[in-house]
Amino acid sequence: MEIFSYLKEILKLDEKILTEAFLHPSYSDQSPIPNYERLEFVGDAVIDLVVAKWLYQNISEKEGILTKLRSIVVRTESLAEVGKKLQLSKYILTAQDYQILDSDIEDCVEAICGAIYISKGAEEAEKFIFMIFEEKFETIKEQSRTKEGLEKLLEQSVCEQNPINELQEYCQKNKIDMPKFVLIEKRGEEHKPEFEIECQVNLGREVISERAVGEKKKIARKKAAEKVLKKILINSSE
Repeated sequence: MEIFSYLKEILKLDEKILTEAFLHPSYSDQSPIPNYERLEFVGDAVIDLVVAKWLYQNISEKEGILTKLRSIVVRTESLAEVGKKLQLSKYILTAQDYQILDSDIEDCVEAICGAIYISKGAEEAEKFIFMIFEEKFETIKEQSRTKEGLEKLLEQSVCEQNPINELQEYCQKNKIDMPKFVLIEKRGEEHKPEFEIECQVNLGREVISERAVGEKKKIARKKAAEKVLKKILINSSE
């Protein structure tokens, strides 16, 4: 069954929230219904939690390794791969001249998970996430049985390192507050926006902050986190 029919007929999602989950920001001016960014925000947190729970229950490794394994599952490429298998690009509503990117498919996956959580609760959201990540979960479970397999998985994590995760790990290890991200400005046209975001880390003796711009908030956040991380590492080596 196609994903839209599954959500509408099997899960019986509310029609408004279902439409919202597929409404790209570029289409906002053409619809009274909000775009999917708010649901994406919820879905991002829900996916993180469900993946963390699965890893805790199935992989007997330390927190640091579990964090790296989670980053493999929730990175853009993995979520976009899931979204392509669900053929989400057929259903995402965009402006006429807009070309759908992998990051848009990732956002839609998160928005759908957020919609299920809001409309049907945590249990249904968890079932759905287990279903769409089943293949990825099985691969991780199988490979992590051996030292060699686990090393290969961790190599993937290193190759696809997320500067936000790295910065959060640094803060945890050094017992300082988690980094804060502040939206400074949104500019540009609705179908082609730019976001300027500032990343702040309070080291106690000083606050390190850097700004970055991206066509999506996530991209700007990652760029800003990378700048802060580099500055911290440079300062600590002096």
